[in-house]
Amino acid sequence: FPVTIPHAPTLTITSPKNNAVIGKYTIAQLAATASDSSGVKLITITVDGKPQPLKSCPNNPVNCIVYYGFTPGTHTVTFTATDYATPVANTTVKSVTVVKSK
Repeated sequence: FPVTIPHAPTLTITSPKNNAVIGKYTIAQLAATASDSSGVKLITITVDGKPQPLKSCPNNPVNCIVYYGFTPGTHTVTFTATDYATPVANTTVKSVTVVKSK
């Protein structure tokens, strides 16, 4: 019997682009898409390493979008996709840096 090695989900950050500069009065769109042969269980979006996600999109999401008003300064937005693989789920993590104008 062939052995199938599970792969981590494919995760694409659609917004913002890395090193994006966000205008002083702008609300930023944070968005990602994910896919996986076993299905995508969850996409989460976190800002600046906070323990609670800003947005969680469960149950085979095609994409995950949230709008966020950053404070002035430099911020890290982290996107995580988790699949349904067994016995252990795989994850893919990607981050972008954004700068909010003062």
